[in-house]
Amino acid sequence: MSVEWLPHIATITVAIIAALSAFATQRQASKANRQAQLDTIRADSEVEAFNRARAFDVGTIERQNAVIKEQASELKAQKQERQLDKEELKLKDRKIEELRNELAELKRGIETAEDS
Repeated sequence: MSVEWLPHIATITVAIIAALSAFATQRQASKANRQAQLDTIRADSEVEAFNRARAFDVGTIERQNAVIKEQASELKAQKQERQLDKEELKLKDRKIEELRNELAELKRGIETAEDS
């Protein structure tokens, strides 16, 4: 082998190394691109799942608030009804007391009439 081929061999070697380097770089870039696409898909899926869960939670909270509002309204109505019942009971108690007093007076009148 003569010395005059040596620069050509070096040039060919450098070209082969450059080609292999370009191939390896392209392959790594392709892998990185695929990984980035997978990461994007995964992130999009997570965002979508989060949004569905949040919508479910918001819906649940709204339903619970509606139930609480309805229960508060029912409780208020029951308290008013209870107050009316208490007032009615007081009136009935007074009536019973009046009837007892009336009965006691009648008994006294009967006893007085029997004594005379």
